Amino acid sequence: VVSQPPRGHGVALRSAIQEAQGEFIITSDCDSTYPMSFIPKLIEMMQKEDLDIISCNRLTKALGDEMPMMNKFGNWMFATLVRLLYGIPVHDVSTGMFCIRSSARSRVKFETNYSLPCEIIIKAKLGKLKHKEIDIPYRIRIGTVTLNRWKSGKAYLRCIFNYRFNLGISADRL
Repeated sequence: VVSQPPRGHGVALRSAIQEAQGEFIITSDCDSTYPMSFIPKLIEMMQKEDLDIISCNRLTKALGDEMPMMNKFGNWMFATLVRLLYGIPVHDVSTGMFCIRSSARSRVKFETNYSLPCEIIIKAKLGKLKHKEIDIPYRIRIGTVTLNRWKSGKAYLRCIFNYRFNLGISADRL
């Protein structure tokens, strides 16, 4: 556990990834939506397939009311843009659950705050890291939603277009 003052989801996640020790780093939101029972499967897959990063796809056919329709649409739109612009076969670019090999974190520099999950997936491709997406079940969250959809959506679009077209947008604006 890494404690720090609240400065945003991406800042907290970046700090945790940098501070983590051990061969594998697991990220998850702390709202009970992600299945911690998948951790052994993620580690086994990383080892067997010699992967650098696994991202977990919540947007499966089984997903129902666990996620609001507006979030589903936004996630679908962002993932579609990433598939079209980068050729990454991914369906969920805003997931909070990743398994990252510790050696991979030194090979790419993560910069964003609101759009860090998307940046992780894009930079895995740009950095020639071995990435795979797997489907996971997703549960109804516990607690209050703090996501600002407008601010987050703009950050995702800036991230997607910035890295694809080398727009040179400052990470502070992402």
